[in-house]
Amino acid sequence: MSNAVEGHTFDMHQFTQLKNYKERNAYAKQSGLLMLGAGIARTAYALSPTKVLKVATDATQSQTENAAFEKYGKDLVPVIYEHDPNFAWMIVERTQTFPTEEAFTSATGLTENWLIHYGDFLKSQHSRLSPQQEFNHFEKRKSVDVDDVTPTKLGMNLIEKFTFLSKEGIDDIDRFDHWGITPDKRLVCIDAGSTHGD
Repeated sequence: MSNAVEGHTFDMHQFTQLKNYKERNAYAKQSGLLMLGAGIARTAYALSPTKVLKVATDATQSQTENAAFEKYGKDLVPVIYEHDPNFAWMIVERTQTFPTEEAFTSATGLTENWLIHYGDFLKSQHSRLSPQQEFNHFEKRKSVDVDDVTPTKLGMNLIEKFTFLSKEGIDDIDRFDHWGITPDKRLVCIDAGSTHGD
């Protein structure tokens, strides 16, 4: 990786020498990196159009994200390019999430209401049906308070990945903003770390 990110004074080598979250976060801001968002455990900055720097206050979420990448690979989750040995920071594939539920529904033909009910249905099933069979089985048996959906091609791709991850015991993937599109147009789950019982 080059030392300086184009258009910024950010230097990765200098960044890695910093000792704590406060110093790393201040340096990223002072270097002119665009802050994409901040949560309870991490702050994300745009390193480039395809990469994000995540600076952690608590390494647990970063460790979980890395474990998901190692287990499921880039077909299901964003690529992790590099990380601190203690997960104080990581460089991750930049993913465009759906800004609203309406945008998600327009792209996938699905709704968050449908995903929540489908996820609950999958948790109650112990079958090894294909994603298409699970979808058909659910659609025939769903209650009247579940939205009717007509999945697009992208929506069917999401159903396949959602079904697989649910059967793996992954929770919290039934939110529209936990899915996104990578620069090379892959649909990925950006929050595949929480498992049943966590």
